[in-house]
Amino acid sequence: MEYSSMESNLRNLLVTVGDGQVNPASLVGNLEKLASAVELDIASHRGLIFDTIIACAAALPVKAAVYASLVGLMNLQSGDSGLEIAERTIKGINAALSAGDFMSCKLLVRFAGELVNAHVVSSTSFVALLEDLLGLVEACMDVCGDHILITVLASLPFVGESLQEQQPDALTAILNTCEKYVFERSSGYKDAIKVFKDSVAKDLVEQWWEATIQLRSGSWQCRCSLKPYRLLKAKLSSSSAHELPALLADTQKVLHPYQAPLAFRLFDESVHGELTILDRAVLSDLIVDLLLGFKDVRKDAIKHILALPSPIRFPHLAVEVIVGELLRLPQPAVKRVFYAVTLIDMCRSVESIAPVVANAFEILFSRIPSMDVETVDRTAEWFAQHLSNFDFKWTWLNWSSVVAQDTEVSQLQFVLLALQRLCRLSYYERIQRTLPETFHLLLPARATPSFRYHQPGVNAAAELHGLKRIAAELMTRVRSKEPSEKVLAWIQGLLVEVPEAGAGDTTMVDVDPEALTPCAAVSVVIETLLCAGSKSLSHIFTLLERYRGLLTSLINAESTRKMCAEEVVGVWQHSVQHIVLLLDRLLTDKLLDWTTLVAVVFEPSRVADLGRFDRHGYWEVLLNVIDKSVALCKSASAIGEEALGKAQRNQQDMFLAIFKHFRDILTKHIEIHGENLSDPWFSHVRNRMLQIGRKYRSSMADVMLTLEESVFTSDTPPTLLETFKEITLVR
Repeated sequence: MEYSSMESNLRNLLVTVGDGQVNPASLVGNLEKLASAVELDIASHRGLIFDTIIACAAALPVKAAVYASLVGLMNLQSGDSGLEIAERTIKGINAALSAGDFMSCKLLVRFAGELVNAHVVSSTSFVALLEDLLGLVEACMDVCGDHILITVLASLPFVGESLQEQQPDALTAILNTCEKYVFERSSGYKDAIKVFKDSVAKDLVEQWWEATIQLRSGSWQCRCSLKPYRLLKAKLSSSSAHELPALLADTQKVLHPYQAPLAFRLFDESVHGELTILDRAVLSDLIVDLLLGFKDVRKDAIKHILALPSPIRFPHLAVEVIVGELLRLPQPAVKRVFYAVTLIDMCRSVESIAPVVANAFEILFSRIPSMDVETVDRTAEWFAQHLSNFDFKWTWLNWSSVVAQDTEVSQLQFVLLALQRLCRLSYYERIQRTLPETFHLLLPARATPSFRYHQPGVNAAAELHGLKRIAAELMTRVRSKEPSEKVLAWIQGLLVEVPEAGAGDTTMVDVDPEALTPCAAVSVVIETLLCAGSKSLSHIFTLLERYRGLLTSLINAESTRKMCAEEVVGVWQHSVQHIVLLLDRLLTDKLLDWTTLVAVVFEPSRVADLGRFDRHGYWEVLLNVIDKSVALCKSASAIGEEALGKAQRNQQDMFLAIFKHFRDILTKHIEIHGENLSDPWFSHVRNRMLQIGRKYRSSMADVMLTLEESVFTSDTPPTLLETFKEITLVR
């Protein structure tokens, strides 16, 4: 929407009011001036003013009291203004509930509470709002009750004092109802989403309930909120308080799945100084909301986080919350890179943050053995991203003990994974220069290709025989940019068809190993293109595009697709980045499909490597395959029912195949080695199964019953059945 110059100025005044103002008297003075200015413009810009106030209340959590006080001053001048804001607030809450917009719902309920403080809304009608919300909790406890319960509890630090003064009995009844739900709700899902497997984790509902108990015992005083209305109390109390309209949310429309995330704890309690349980709950909540609200304007998020009202500075809490969001399971609210870059920017802008982030890495490293495997992957990725922005410097000697560790030890595997990530973000020699010499042996192999048909210094086809000679001539044609159709015609003239065995025929077909069979043709073509483009990935992608017609004609069966994938893995066996990106590109171009790549990942010869952190890229390949399928279903829904049905059936088959592979390799391991949770390979692969199940739980909804009936049957080992049960509890 475009605004006139005057409208833009007015909107900017409303959006920025209170920014950077820590002096209450100064803030109140600005609010009074703004209220007078708004009164002059309200007749001609009523919609803009009210829309902006509601939008800010739903996006700027720390300033709810500022906007409520502004509305209180407007209500003094015109009761209609206060009434309309009250009505719009309830309308916004209804819309947020129906849309599953949990953050906006929580912030608008908090804003309604601040309107009580500003004498715009009556305390009785706000109590009725909380009672209506708690009624929804009872109606949808198993789906989104956690969200609504948090919404109610998170409003009390801001309005509890007023309710205690005006509605003490009603407040007690609300607390009793909340307590009942806190202890009746199911929280069996927590084991599946714990970052640290050896810890007793509390979720946000439990954290907010502890904070509420402390709030009540402290006479409902919250130190981490702005209270401009206190200086305006005498003036605001002379206005009329309005009744909030009734909540009209349809129970069926609010059934958006939600489970309370776990409260993340990283640092020792002593580093948080005088911050209480209540302070931490309120500040953590504000930080998370600011990160979400400003996910597209990172610098503003940092500015507001650093300006949060608090009795003491809280660098450790800020870092802890952001790291917790980055590692949050089943998945973060926004892309992980956002949190990583936010921490990078904070380190650059606030001197005290950098040592706290370094300390966070040290603590996470010390706890690697007890961490969920997916969060170890994320930590390695974040660690590499962070170092790449600070000249790749790190105190590696603090971790020198890993050099002598057994390869199965998780801390050594983390360092190997981190070094691989660092090499992907830079180049081998650059990373080598930053490491102590004792760490050089932990570096991944140099990212060089391995060729079977192409030999350095031997380019003339006349010097070669068989497939190598064909590969050399093909290289000449590729380098001269011969069209795809001509190359295809030439290859087809050389092809040797392998006769198919009849039904029940077990006779081995004798084929010359140097003959250009369909699989051999794919092998030669793929290696040649990878060799010709080995200078960079962009060169390879250009060649794949140029010869797509050739590839489409040759890669036309399960056997040739498998050969194509295996050739990529073989040529780039020393470069995970090439394997992951090339297989993803071939999947996107539909030259490969999920059946091929799932078979490649679970190839028996690779099973041993699946029990280690992802230094070979196999788990990354598998996750990319699933992501592609999920994205395809989403895009198919816009095409029509037939396309969507086909995509969903394909996706269900994929999940069935993946979990059958998991069951089979884990069961085989148990049969040989026993059911030992401390077995590194078994523990790692079992946790990979859990990772995939919880991450894609919503996409797997239609296949869960089939998995239970045909994959995880009663004769499945108990540990695997328990893991599957954990997956079913995640929403």
